[in-house]
Amino acid sequence: MSENFNPEQLNPEQNAIEIVLDTPDKSGGDFDRVRLLAIGAPEVVTALIHTLHKRGFAAVGDWSKLLPGRHPGEVMSVFTWSIRLLNSSENERKVR
Repeated sequence: MSENFNPEQLNPEQNAIEIVLDTPDKSGGDFDRVRLLAIGAPEVVTALIHTLHKRGFAAVGDWSKLLPGRHPGEVMSVFTWSIRLLNSSENERKVR
């Protein structure tokens, strides 16, 4: 990530995002896919997924199955969103 990035520079009055779970009907059009990748030991990745679920981030079943990682003993799991950037005329809509 760039050292120059400052999240306070984001103006929620001008830009907002709509986040929906990746579904076939939302994967095209004006939606872009964003993927979050968790990589590590199987027990650590599984614990992270369950912790994020308990905090309301995503259901455990919304993540991919554990896939082999690049290094021995390492796995990865992917969570995919479909995201649409809303313009200022739609700014009354909030992150979903």
